[in-house]
Amino acid sequence: MLQRAVEDLSSVSTEMGRDALTELCNMMANGFVDEWAALFDTTIDTGSPVPVQDPERTLVARILKQYGVGLFIRSRLRIPRHDVNAAIYVFPGKAEFLDKLSGVGLEVID
Repeated sequence: MLQRAVEDLSSVSTEMGRDALTELCNMMANGFVDEWAALFDTTIDTGSPVPVQDPERTLVARILKQYGVGLFIRSRLRIPRHDVNAAIYVFPGKAEFLDKLSGVGLEVID
């Protein structure tokens, strides 16, 4: 993504790289959430992603304590050529998500 926007990647700051990764994660998360919304035939509101550097266990404990919902979905993004290795988490903030999820039949699984 940055290579198409900037000819000399050595001029890219850490902040610019972080912003580009945050935007990429935003696109991935929205695509993921859009598929769930289509499955449930509803809209799902999302906020902007927030980059966090935190050990997984601490991050999960903090978010679950805040929302009180015992579900998270983890995905990995790896681009070895550019030394990118990221984890993407989705934390449903409402029990309604769990109710809808329990209504999904096994036939939707490929």
